[in-house]
Amino acid sequence: MAEQMKYGLVVIGGGPAGYPAAIRAAQLGVPTCLVEMDELGGTCLNRGCIPTKTIISSVRLFDKIQRAEKYGIILSDKPLLEFSEVMRRKAEVVSKLREGVRALLKANGVSYIKGKGEIVSPGRVLVGRDEILADNIIIASGSRPKCIKGMEPDGRFILSSDEALDISELPKSVMILGGGVLGCEFGYIFSAAGAKVYIVEVMSRLLPTEDEELSRIIHRFFKRRGVEVITCTSVLDIKEDGDHLLVRLSDDRFIEVERIISAVGREPLLDGLGATKLGLQLEKGGIATDEKMATNIHGVYAAGDVTGKYMLAHVAMEEGMVAAENIAGIQRKMDYLSIPRPIFTDPELVGVGMTKEEIVRSGIDYKEGRFFLASSAKALCNGETEGVVIVYGDAACGRILGASLAGEGVVELASEIALAIKCGLTLKDVSELIHPHPSLSEAVKEASASALGFSVHKAKR
Repeated sequence: MAEQMKYGLVVIGGGPAGYPAAIRAAQLGVPTCLVEMDELGGTCLNRGCIPTKTIISSVRLFDKIQRAEKYGIILSDKPLLEFSEVMRRKAEVVSKLREGVRALLKANGVSYIKGKGEIVSPGRVLVGRDEILADNIIIASGSRPKCIKGMEPDGRFILSSDEALDISELPKSVMILGGGVLGCEFGYIFSAAGAKVYIVEVMSRLLPTEDEELSRIIHRFFKRRGVEVITCTSVLDIKEDGDHLLVRLSDDRFIEVERIISAVGREPLLDGLGATKLGLQLEKGGIATDEKMATNIHGVYAAGDVTGKYMLAHVAMEEGMVAAENIAGIQRKMDYLSIPRPIFTDPELVGVGMTKEEIVRSGIDYKEGRFFLASSAKALCNGETEGVVIVYGDAACGRILGASLAGEGVVELASEIALAIKCGLTLKDVSELIHPHPSLSEAVKEASASALGFSVHKAKR
């Protein structure tokens, strides 16, 4: 027999947009139900951020152990990486965090229903035969991997970015289609683990949406690692050849590999939601929202990857909470100006705020300051001196506009810059802030001072 339930809010999707939205709404006194057809945690926890970063932690440690002599540590035996154990550890971390999400929902009084939610009309959601009535709905259904027509993943030779995180045996050779964030992170994982890696990118450079300098840095490090980066090139044909694939490229080359990973991005997941029937306005393949994350349908909000805006877990979390707070009567708008965009390769890369190209296109007269980690005392202590911190500020008022960073540990520096941008701080403000010594964060202070012409730990050219 069908059941009918009533809530102040129904959240469809339990990923990084959905579960924080549900928890925040419940904290603010809104009776909330979360509906998830797959596993709690969404793409980020189960097939994205957490699995990749867990694997990266393992291969990065393996990489460092192989350079142990540099730190005065002599190993009697050659270290070995057991890829199946790396993947087992990944599964353990994912499972632990997934249970953590479930516990948080329960602790905050959020009702959880496992099933596929379909919006049949504003305020009405069907989950199987059961009907949920709700004053408000947040759509947080996430995204799925994009694929190139004619090169669809088969789960055997051609893998989606989701499927690549479930293999237990390390292939000897891998071709990665796409040189964006996903492609670069997979390139690092498999090359550090010992596979021969090819990255094929149709654009003229890796990471085409970030500063060109970051692109040059990662290209150089990949080359040193033995990764073959092939730009301005596409795949024309793939043929099975026994237990290998023969790939024909648009530059007339043929390359033989064991596996192909399609890492050409993700697209909003709208299937079965009833979006068309409901009359939701779409924009760039995702659900259009305003600054409060409200859609064109009263009482219906959207957050996370399904909006097609910034497909980053930390953005999705904030969008979900902004939607929840507006539903609870707290007026709040999303701010996209200070978003950190981390890339967990070796070296780590991160952009914050505007890129140099965006600043130039906007016509803003700017100042640029940079500080190389080779001059950082903490980087020297760590034995990881390759990298740079570049900060951009408005030449007229000094307000910080953005930054690009490369080097071990620099992702942790991004929050300081993001806060400075959000609060309208200037290059002078950051240059005068006392940072702990020795620390990598001093590089942000020095880069800001450099833009003003007085970095004390940087030799003048």
